[in-house]
Amino acid sequence: MAIDYKKSEDIMDNLFGSLEPLKEMREELDDREIMLGLDTLIKRCYEDAKERGWHDGGVNVPTKLALIHSEISEALEGDRKNLNDDKLPQYKQLVVELGDAVIRICDLIGYLQANADNRKEYDFSEAIIKKIYYNRERSDHNKDERAKNGGKKY
Repeated sequence: MAIDYKKSEDIMDNLFGSLEPLKEMREELDDREIMLGLDTLIKRCYEDAKERGWHDGGVNVPTKLALIHSEISEALEGDRKNLNDDKLPQYKQLVVELGDAVIRICDLIGYLQANADNRKEYDFSEAIIKKIYYNRERSDHNKDERAKNGGKKY
């Protein structure tokens, strides 16, 4: 027998009041887990790059951004040609190159955080969570608005 979750939720609402506060608490916990995961990834990427000498002599942010862009371009080329990666052939080039871009982004953020006077300005994980919530409320990200003439198509 299939469970009607909507009906179960309605019963719970009637018995205990709205479950919305519990849903919000769960989302907050999820956000914290995501932020912890991102912070861990940033730390690993930064420390790996630093240990291998990629930060010797400092970091040029525009160069790092160009290198991130180059990884995105390689991902596009892999997708365009439906290629598997040449170094990790069990994966599509698109996925591996996007991974390279994420690694480079996390390394750069880690470097900026480590060298910032005000680390809060470079709190990448918190900024991503806040950006997700902001984008949820943007009218130009709404499906109906995008479908209108002059709306964002992609």
